[in-house]
Amino acid sequence: MERAPITLDRIGNTGSAGTLTALHHSRTNGHLRPGDTYVLSAIGAGFQWGTLCLRHG
Repeated sequence: MERAPITLDRIGNTGSAGTLTALHHSRTNGHLRPGDTYVLSAIGAGFQWGTLCLRHG
């Protein structure tokens, strides 16, 4: 739980915006520190998917 933010229990299923919602939650709560590397991965309707690896500057 400390490594993967979960927002489903508070705001429900946000679809493809879920990854950005979780990123915002992590950033505003101070869970991302400069130099941290993190991965965003999502699956949308109709075989759409994407993954992005980022480093917080």
